[in-house]
Amino acid sequence: MRAAYFTKVGLPLEVRGVADPTPASGEVVLKIHRCGICGSDLHMTDGHAPHFTLPENSTIGHEFAGEVVAVGKGVEKLKIGDAVTALPFVGCGHCATCLSGKPNFCAQFKGAAAGFAQYAVVAERVTTRLPKTLSMEDGALIEPMAVGLHGVALAKLTPGAKVLVIGAGPVGLAATFWARRLGAGRIVATASSQRREALARHMGADEFVVPQEGHDLAALAADALKGPPDVVFECAGQKDLIAKAIHCVRAC
Repeated sequence: MRAAYFTKVGLPLEVRGVADPTPASGEVVLKIHRCGICGSDLHMTDGHAPHFTLPENSTIGHEFAGEVVAVGKGVEKLKIGDAVTALPFVGCGHCATCLSGKPNFCAQFKGAAAGFAQYAVVAERVTTRLPKTLSMEDGALIEPMAVGLHGVALAKLTPGAKVLVIGAGPVGLAATFWARRLGAGRIVATASSQRREALARHMGADEFVVPQEGHDLAALAADALKGPPDVVFECAGQKDLIAKAIHCVRAC
């Protein structure tokens, strides 16, 4: 098969021919149909985010969907031909955190991002079968959509809450989508340009604001929301935005 490898900061990914993978017990092999490019993929390979570590000669890509083409011993729920997506990591499968559905907190956490390849091995226990109503493109969007859902769920929105979403990238758009569906009232999205205004409105934003130099985001947001936001989702990850989000949110 062919796979794209990260070799060194500053160099392009290197496409190599390597042996097709085989599944171990409890694993399946996916033929990758679609894989997204996450901001963290860029950060891990450009050398500008020291909190991300990535060994050289690694495959990346964690927003993927594919078709099961081989199954290992002990696989019980999946069969060849199933369309699935999967978590890009795996735990031991036996501890309390794994059994509660949170393998990302397992002491034996192991990354399993390999979507930039023709085939990838994943553990059956971290897969999700795609319903026939979803395409492979939809499947590759499940991971960023789940990130947005997790953030909105943690916020525990009260019905009608005023919401400000900072950032209109995939996670910001996902947060807007889920906030609309989980009881938010008026939603305002903001970004550094109007490039994704139409998408933000389609996802559920009532207003879209682009702060100009010298203008206070808190004032713009309060004006668009008819009052300060009850909840702010910071979805851009840029310097100083957490402080700005705190400045914007309604005082308790």
